[in-house]
Amino acid sequence: MVYESTFLPRMSEYYGLTKKEAEVYFRSFLKEAPIHVDNLKTAMESDGVDCRTLDFSDSSLIPVWSWFIGRASTREFSKQELSERISLFGKLGPTMIGKRTLTDETELMAQDVGLYLAMVFVKNYSNISWDYVKSPKSDMFYQNPVLKGFVNNNYGKPFYAVFQPVHMAGVQAVKLVDGRATENDLFNLYKIWEPYAKEGLK
Repeated sequence: MVYESTFLPRMSEYYGLTKKEAEVYFRSFLKEAPIHVDNLKTAMESDGVDCRTLDFSDSSLIPVWSWFIGRASTREFSKQELSERISLFGKLGPTMIGKRTLTDETELMAQDVGLYLAMVFVKNYSNISWDYVKSPKSDMFYQNPVLKGFVNNNYGKPFYAVFQPVHMAGVQAVKLVDGRATENDLFNLYKIWEPYAKEGLK
């Protein structure tokens, strides 16, 4: 069964928006994000997952990721893609170049899984909310929708971090390429960031 959803803009595409376009898009994104989560839940239910477990608790991230791993797939890089990677990473050796990548459908599912992860944070911590990065332009998440409200006090002066959930879920998904993915990856990611969410409550 084909996964039914639509792609959000890629990270780099947000950079090309004007400030007004970014503001308008962000308002649209807030309406679209729950639809993507519904798409995910519908697909999981069609595959026999008991969606009563998808209650936005931290433990619900385990069946979500387990389902994702079961549905995900990889493909070989095309000749053009491989040529581009050799020109970019050739000096770093074959490990950095790689041979395989995620299929488009897998990237689409990972995107919606990332939005589910975001809702777990939002529903469990009142200080976590959506925003978008307005400055500086050098920020890798410039004009991307992100979660704010995380505070890292590990280094003395508080650091106010943002969390780009689609990107972070994608980082976990790439583990599929070399066989490192486990059903706890998404849950473990949440637990790494949860202390910063708790610090933001203080």
